[in-house]
Amino acid sequence: MPSPGSGYNWDPFANIDILPLAPAPDWLVIPEPRQQPTGRPGRPSSGLSAYAEAALDRACRQIIEAPAGEQEATLNSEAYSLGRLAGTGGIPIDFARRTLLWAAHQVRSYDPHRPWRPSARSTAPFDDGLRRPREVCRG
Repeated sequence: MPSPGSGYNWDPFANIDILPLAPAPDWLVIPEPRQQPTGRPGRPSSGLSAYAEAALDRACRQIIEAPAGEQEATLNSEAYSLGRLAGTGGIPIDFARRTLLWAAHQVRSYDPHRPWRPSARSTAPFDDGLRRPREVCRG
């Protein structure tokens, strides 16, 4: 930045008084810290079994609390597992998918240069699990 006696001057045609500042690049912007999740994403009107509720709760906790560098692998693993459960009818598919997306948006960014952003493919493992439902034990 030019200062008196430094020998530097502002360009007379392209300077801070004439041109607007360029936006900061994404890698420079430090994301605001995520607040702890409040509440749950909602419940289906028909209710969940105790097993399904525990499975959803565990999956959300695992996803949200995933350590640095393990967020995507954890999300994929939990999404696949819940997809398999939803494939058997143990959890309503739409509700399980919305819950996974909610949890994915709660994940903490550990590296300000590479903030966590769930991608559009976040539910692909869930869809894979739907195609391979768990075997139901009847006994």
